[in-house]
Amino acid sequence: MAIPVKVEFLAADPAMSLFSRPRSGLMQGRHLTLRETLRDGPISTRVAVLDLDPEDGMLLPGAPYLPPGPERARGLWQVADRNDMTARDFQQVSVFGAIRTTMAMFEEEDVLGRPLVWAFDGPQLLVVPRAGRMANAFYHRASRSLQFFYFDGVIAEEETTVYTCLSPDIVAHETAMPFSTASRRISTTPPHRNRWRCTRPSPTSPRCSSRRNRAGWRLWCSRTMAATCASPAPSTPSPSSSGAPAAAASSPCAT
Repeated sequence: MAIPVKVEFLAADPAMSLFSRPRSGLMQGRHLTLRETLRDGPISTRVAVLDLDPEDGMLLPGAPYLPPGPERARGLWQVADRNDMTARDFQQVSVFGAIRTTMAMFEEEDVLGRPLVWAFDGPQLLVVPRAGRMANAFYHRASRSLQFFYFDGVIAEEETTVYTCLSPDIVAHETAMPFSTASRRISTTPPHRNRWRCTRPSPTSPRCSSRRNRAGWRLWCSRTMAATCASPAPSTPSPSSSGAPAAAASSPCAT
């Protein structure tokens, strides 16, 4: 069943968000349609936010999920105060929204054109927004998780706690780790049929003119084939009997 939802996240660096605080709050939203089971957390079939207490490891309550109904056209995860970046529900919803937005951008037709595949055996990526005190964030393959830490720092010339889960740049970077690693295992699957026509991403290339098109092509070439698109343009590969593209021998990135 397709469920229309609105995912929200802190769209700018925390310091910049404080300088340009909108009346509606610090979050911005993106409308998605998910064919997944949705729960408090936020939790979905593909991404689950587990807010563990860094002191004792206990699982803390997640942001409540409000399904579509007479009062709202789209489901959403409720945040008590949309201006309190230090609140747990704010961070839970923000990191989930940034991850799902990153996933949606890569799955669009003019980028990968297919659902993402994780680099581990399982459908669900786990996310720990407050994993502990350290100036770091990373993807941990053994636990199938993204772990975001916090540390003492300065925001808007004030000493405060800096939460890496609030940075959309950090979240997007870490989100790319589990699926860019997985792409090496499916190197014969191009992100989109039109990718074969874009031998060299260039602002002047008419078929590679959009930023997302070029980004998807570069990602596939660098992550999947561990090479650059520097060889001459290949002939368009013919599909196999299963409908999949031909082997990597005809790929412009094959080594």
